[in-house]
Formats: sequence, structure tokens, C-alpha cells
Amino acid sequence: MSQGKKKKTTEESPKVITRYEKRMAKRQQAAKEEAKEKKISAVVLALAVVALLGLALFFPIRNYMAIHGTYLRLGGESVSRLEYDYAYNNAKNNYINQYGSLLSYMGLDVNKDLADQQYSEDLTWADFFGQMAVENMRRERALNGLAKEAGYSYDASREVELQKQGLEETAALLEVSLSQYVRQFYGTYATMGRIEPLLSKSVQASAYYKHMQREQVPAGEEIEAYYAENTDSYDVVDYRMEMVSAVLESESPTEEEISKAMEAAKAQAQTGLDTVASEGEAYKAQAKDGMNTLIRDWLFEAGRKAGDTTLVEDTAGRAYYVLAFEKKYRNDAPTHNVRILATDAQTAQELEALYAAGGQSEEDFGALVARHSEDVASLSEGGYYEGLVAANMGNEEMTAWLEASRAAGDVKGFQEEDMAYLLYYVGQGQPEWYYAIQDILSGESMNTLVSQAVEKVEIQTVQGGWKNMAEEISEETAVAETATVETAAETTVESR
Repeated sequence: MSQGKKKKTTEESPKVITRYEKRMAKRQQAAKEEAKEKKISAVVLALAVVALLGLALFFPIRNYMAIHGTYLRLGGESVSRLEYDYAYNNAKNNYINQYGSLLSYMGLDVNKDLADQQYSEDLTWADFFGQMAVENMRRERALNGLAKEAGYSYDASREVELQKQGLEETAALLEVSLSQYVRQFYGTYATMGRIEPLLSKSVQASAYYKHMQREQVPAGEEIEAYYAENTDSYDVVDYRMEMVSAVLESESPTEEEISKAMEAAKAQAQTGLDTVASEGEAYKAQAKDGMNTLIRDWLFEAGRKAGDTTLVEDTAGRAYYVLAFEKKYRNDAPTHNVRILATDAQTAQELEALYAAGGQSEEDFGALVARHSEDVASLSEGGYYEGLVAANMGNEEMTAWLEASRAAGDVKGFQEEDMAYLLYYVGQGQPEWYYAIQDILSGESMNTLVSQAVEKVEIQTVQGGWKNMAEEISEETAVAETATVETAAETTVESR
């Protein structure tokens, strides 16, 4: 057996402490106490400094977390509080702009805290806009994901710059700085530099959506088949009409006075049945949608033929309509396809002169749109618009120019109060009804494709981040339904 350390079998003798050692020990102890006091003083001072600087330290940390931290995850990607606020404010502002004066009827006061106002039994308005924001972000990520898979790319810099200019102009009108307006419009943590990448992502998603739409255009046979099943929605009618109003002597007539006046109006209207077809006011190419509900059913009734006449009573309006039907048909008048460049007057004049010199193509014009146009909506399409109706241009000169005999490649500039427009004529387009059906069918196809892509962008909440109220409501409903089923089961067992 090997031998290890020797084990002590006797206690050591006590050491004798000299007076020198006692003095040294006393000094060491004093030094320790002094050091301890200094350490405590240092800690107290440090705490005092932290207390004084606490707010200053807190805000940079909070800002950093808002910009770089994770507020929720979408499709596995981190979403910061900055991006969420950007999407939230976009959703809220777009909704408010869309519904405007109707908001009060919806129970929404934009001057009060949205978290204190109920959108529904389960959601506040703040919850509602939060859900909308997250769905918009899911959709944007889905579209950009599809674009990446397809190898599609789009330079969003021009559109982002135009949007920035728009923000600067609005801030100037409101007499606030750009940074102040950006914070007000997009959230506490927003700056122009921070939101530019977010603007770029939104522009790219929108551009790819338009690209997809072009690829989802239905065949002409599909459009014709849809028309055949919905002729009343796309046909138009020509008819003549006279209106005979009841004559009332008093501003507050009695029921008896109204009845007599309506009888007199009816008698007069009946005399017009023989003349309305030739003397009544003519109405041409009138669509059912938007037509007076009192007369449209008669005009679009199956079997209606030229020369048919009738009287229609308007009780609320205290009048009679005398109608003469002429014809019902599909309006196959062609529309116009053009490229439009919106810019300042000087640039428009210079570019118009360039095209007047010749040698410029439609493709060249599209490139000019990308460089010079201020119409954000059409930049990704090279300013291309199809299916324009001349009468609906809102500019008499444009209407006259389109209605004249145009040839592909014609270019013309038009000046309005605050903008100049340069139009490049591409050619005649399909009838208006054709594009209306095309939009419906391609819209259905697009909804299916985008919805399938959005479903793959899963929502993941994180502690201290966004609360998915829809999920919580769903879980509460499931729990309540389960409890109801269990209670019903227990009741059934007990009854047995």
C-alpha cells in the first residue's frame, strides 16, 4: 500500500503574538474598515448617479428595444415596435380617410383614446386597427416572398422619394418640421430614416401585386361567359322620360291636400303616355347600377320592347314618372389605352417637344415616366392606364383629344392648375363592360393566390409584445363552447 500524506496525530502549539503583531493587526483592521466605508460610499454615489440619470438612460434603452427588439413575429421574422406602429398608423389613417364623416355613426371619436372605445363586443378600436395592421404586414410579407421566389425585383427608390416629398409638403402646410410630422403620422419611434426601408417594402409589395394582376388576366372566352350570365349588370338602356310633380299650395299640406294633388298629377301624367316616346327627355346608355330604383326594374324587365310606356308613382317625391322604353343593349364602344406622365409644366413641355421631333417609342415613354412622373400609383406600370372613357377624364381638353381620331404614338401635353400631364396614346381598348368583368375575375384569382400565401405567414406573439386579440377571443370562445358541451353532457348523465 502506498504511503500518502502524514496524518497529524497531535495538535499544534499555540503561537505567541508579539506587541508588534498586535499593532499591525490593529492597523490592518482599521484599513479594512476604511476600505469598507469607501466601498459603501462609492456604491451610494453610484446609486445616486443612476437615480439622477435614470430617465436619460431609460429612453435610449426603450428606443433601442422599439427599433431593434421583437414586438411579434410574422413568418418567423422579427417585427419591431417601430414597424408595428408604422403599420398600425397606416391602417388607422387610411380607415379614417376612407370613412371620414361616417365615423361618428360608427361610434368612433378620433379625438379620444381608441383603447377606450368599443369597435365590437370583444374589440376596442385600438384592437381593431392592431389586427388590421398585422394582417396588412402579413400580406406585404407574403407578396414580397412571392416576388423573391419568382425572381422579381423593382427599384422602389423613386416612389419612396416622391412619398418623402409628399410628407415634406404636408409638414410645411401644417407648419411643423418633417421629423415632427413623421412622428405624428407614423408613431413615436418613427424618423424618416427609419421608415424609408418600410416604405420601400410596401412599394415593392404593391408593384409585385400589379405584376401578378397582369399575369392573371382571364381569357376572352371567360369574360364572355360571365357576361352571358349577368347581362343586366352590364347592359345599358335608352329611354325617354317626363316627370310630373304634384302641385301643393301649402308648405305644410294635409294628407287630403297631398292626395288630391297626386291625383291631379297622375291625370296629367297619363296624358303624356301618348307623347313621351317622341317628346320626353332622352336618356342614352344608362346602366342599371346607379339608376333610380323606382324605374330600373321596369326598364330592365325581361321581354321589354321598344315603344312600351308606363307610369311610375314616386310617393316620397310626390311625383309621377312617364316612361317610354327604346332599347336594351351591350355598349361595345371602345375605350382608350394611354400612358400618362404627371410632372411640372416645364418638364412636360420639354418632353412633348422631344416626342414632336420623332424617333421615340412607347417603351421610351415608359422609361421617361419612371424618371420624371410624380404619379406614384402608376410608376411601376410605366404610367400605363387601360380602359379610359373619354367623357370621364375630368378635363375637357383631354376628352376632346381622346374623342378625336387618334393614332398610336400621338403625344399631347395638358396643363392643369397644379400639375401638367403628358399623354402617350397606345391605342383603343376593349369596351368598359369588358374591363369591369376582367377586374372581377382577375380579382377572384388574385384573392385566392394572395390568401394562400398569407396563410403561410404565421403569427407568433412574444412576452410583453403585441396581443393577438383575435386569438384570445377564439380561445375564450373555444373554452366557453367546451364548457357548454361538458355541462350538457353532465346534465344528460345526471338525467339518466
